[in-house]
Order: sequence, then C-alpha cells, then structure tokens
Amino acid sequence: MTLNLKKTNVRLRELDIRVTIKEVNNSLYLRLVLPPKPHSTKVRPHRQDFTHPWAKLPATPKGLKKAEQLAKKVWLELEQGVFDWNNWLGRTPRDGRTVQDWTEEFRKHWLKSGKCSTKTWERHWQKTYNRLPQNDSLTAENILSALLTTQENTRERQRSTGYFQRLAEYAGISIDLSPYKGTYQTGRSEVPRELPSDKTIATLFREIPNTSWRWVYGVIACLGVRPHEAFFLQSTDDPLIWNILDGKTGPHQTAALYPEWIEQWGLLEGQPPQLEYLKDDGTPDFQRYGAQVSHQFGKYKVPFGAYDLRHSFAVRCIKFGIPPSVAARMMGHSVAVHTATYQRWLSAAEQKAVYRQAISHGPKAPEIEEQAASDAEVPEVEVQVMYRQAIKDGPKAPDVSQEDSEGVSESPEC
Repeated sequence: MTLNLKKTNVRLRELDIRVTIKEVNNSLYLRLVLPPKPHSTKVRPHRQDFTHPWAKLPATPKGLKKAEQLAKKVWLELEQGVFDWNNWLGRTPRDGRTVQDWTEEFRKHWLKSGKCSTKTWERHWQKTYNRLPQNDSLTAENILSALLTTQENTRERQRSTGYFQRLAEYAGISIDLSPYKGTYQTGRSEVPRELPSDKTIATLFREIPNTSWRWVYGVIACLGVRPHEAFFLQSTDDPLIWNILDGKTGPHQTAALYPEWIEQWGLLEGQPPQLEYLKDDGTPDFQRYGAQVSHQFGKYKVPFGAYDLRHSFAVRCIKFGIPPSVAARMMGHSVAVHTATYQRWLSAAEQKAVYRQAISHGPKAPEIEEQAASDAEVPEVEVQVMYRQAIKDGPKAPDVSQEDSEGVSESPEC
C-alpha cells in the first residue's frame, strides 16, 4: 500500500497537480493549499487536509483510486477559480445566503479583528461591496464582474482588488484577483506638494513642551526615520551616524541633516517615551507606534504630519547633493522608490541650485565617454564618505532665534 501511495503522488506531481495524498489511521486525506473554510478565523489560503465530504476514503487500493480522482477534481476547480467550500461541505451553494448576508457577516468578523475602524469600513470597504448585486448569491463570477466596473490602473482598482479578495477568501471562494490589480503606483501622491520649510521645522521643535516627544520630533526631522523607527534608534561612536535597529524595512544606518541639529537639539542625550506595542506573536507593532506619534503631533498642534518631516529630509538630501543611491539607503528603501517618490517635489529654483552646486564640484567630462555608473547598492563605507562630502559642501541649518525657546516647559506628560 505504501509503495502504491508513493507512485500515485509522483503521478500527480508529473501532472503538475500540487496535491499530496496522506494516510492517517487507515484513512486517506488530500493535503493541499485551500481557501479558509466559512467561519474560519483565517482569511488567506493555507495548507489543509481534505477528504471526501460524505464518506471517508479507506486506505485500500479502491480508496486510493477514488482519492486520486478527487485530487484531480479539486485541483481543477482551484485552477479554474471556481472552488467553493459550500459545495464540498454537503450544503447548497452559499447556504442560500446573499451577497448582502456575506458582506454583513464579513464586516462583523473584520471589525472584531481590530484591523479597521467602523468609519474606514463604511468609507472604503462597504462602498466597494455596494458594487455587487446585493440580493444574488456570492460567486467568483459576480466578484470579478464588480471589480471590473472600476477603472483600470487606478487607486480605486488597486484598493478594490484587495477588498474583494478578502471577501472571497472569507467566503471560501477560490479566485485570484491579482492579475486585475493594475499598475497604479502610490508614490506620486504620498508626498504633499507643500512641505514645511526647514526654518519652520526648527521653530516648531522648540514649541513641543514634552521633552521625550520633542526628541521624537527631532530625530524624525534630523535623521529622516519613519515615525515608528524613532523608538528603535541607537547612536554610534560618530554622533552624526545612527543605527536603526528595527522597523518596516529592517536594520540600516542613517545620518544627520542638518548635522548642527544633533547638538542644538540635544538628540544624543534625549530618548523616546517608554512605550511597548506588541502584536499577538510578540513582535513589535510598528503601526501602533506610528499611530501614537500621529496622535501626539495632533495634541501639540503640529500643523503637518510626522511623515512630512521624513519627506523634508529626503528633499534636504537632494539639496546637499547626496546621490539617490546613498539617500535611499539612509532612508531604508530602494533607489527606484526614492527617485519616483521624492525627486519630483523639488521646485524649479531648487533644481537649478542643486544643479549649479553639482557641476561646480563634479568631475570634468572625459575625452572618451565612459559607461555611466549603475545604481547598484553602495557599500556602507562609501555611503559615509559621500555623506561627509555632502555636509561639508552643503547648506547650514536655518538660524532660529533662541528667544522662542525661553520658558519651554519640561513637562514629562505624554
């Protein structure tokens, strides 16, 4: 029996059917990746053991033959995107429930999970699901039809793809909507056209009364870190170079712009508020750290978002003439993302100033044109060398009157 089981599994693999037949307690099961069953707490496909819905498959030659046939049938449904758990659980399709029934059930499940607020659900998720025929059965066909009513290569299409995919997975409908997601890129709209000036940034630093949150503001502005990364910073022997120990894109190094702000703002002596946000698996919840920063910015009436400080740092890198490959590494993302997201936000005057500065310090044209350097990852040593040259030749921090800082409260409250 064991030998025949192995041969059957090999035969399935040769047919590119990614199903394995297993024997457990004299019964046969199919092991494969399937959508979550209805009412499951999981929302994404995962590996499951599957057997005949109405009778067990005995570990006999006849049972093995039926198991192989079942494997082919289930895999075909998955490939065609029509697999439906309700058809395999001995019930009528969708249990007679309508689209409206399923979306309401999913709404309760999703809100209970804490993954979005009621307001967000109503503004985005429900608005998308309203495209479905509310009194019809929920099927792969009407989900796809509803998705295709959105304009392709738009933000709405991109978001709707995710919303519909989640609903399908919850309802046990096998359909892959990713090919319809489109090519919309969010980088064009992530950075506001009007960023705070460096003088405004420096002035507002002194107006934050709480020392710990003032420090968070300062390191985001001076080091260009993401808001949650402010809680995972470590200074080095070089006061201008800092380590980011954890965060969205993992550990990396960044450097101060303007260098003067490190000393002027006392960033080496300060520290963030003592907060600890963890997910259920014990890993840091970066989203909650970032949300708390946004909350505090609102509390202290900072007239722009925390990410605007990071965006201003990126533009400052360009003003200093730091190459995109170096700036991208300092900010913890790719050269392509850095260029697409930030370069466009320089004004014509800034571009001209950067250009003039670059050609005054740059190399002369060779007699024979050489191949341009690639955007390959820059070694850490070269990053620091380029950074040192940039701050040597770059602008100085704006002069902010010290009078604004007199009488600033050192209140420890959050």
